[in-house]
Amino acid sequence: DRIKEEMVRMHISKKKIVTIYNGIDLGRYFSNSNGQKIRKEFNIDPTSRIVGTIGRLSPQKGYDYFLEVAKDVLEIIPEAIFLIVGDGILREHLEKKAQDLGIRSKIIFTGIRTDIVDIYNCMDIFVLPSVREGLPLVVLEALAMRKPVIAANVGGVPTVIHSGITGILIEPK
Repeated sequence: DRIKEEMVRMHISKKKIVTIYNGIDLGRYFSNSNGQKIRKEFNIDPTSRIVGTIGRLSPQKGYDYFLEVAKDVLEIIPEAIFLIVGDGILREHLEKKAQDLGIRSKIIFTGIRTDIVDIYNCMDIFVLPSVREGLPLVVLEALAMRKPVIAANVGGVPTVIHSGITGILIEPK
């Protein structure tokens, strides 16, 4: 509906717009995996807390902000590890930014993955740092995997994340 509102502000007739909500097959997200496969693959200590995000590495996804917050979190929880799952035009930029922030050893860029259920299972917290979205499937997937979700208050996100109840909403950027 928020995207519909944006389109109406751009003078597109309401009569030409139909909102179609995203959905997922919940059965796909039930798993006995505990994430150890991913921890082993990336040599992550079993006691480390993993904060993860999944998506296309593009400007609207807000990964620059994710890295800036990671630096702050690491000052308080130095054993934390941050997973960035996906690929895109910003990968090289984000790897350099992590290096410049002095946190590159704590950031794992996994690239594109097909074992997404295992990826979610290894996470302690899922974060959606986007500055612009519709209703992202990754939020629905993380909720289906019973992961705590921290998400930017953008697009359709507040239709599924009710701050303090189903997750935590933060202002974008």
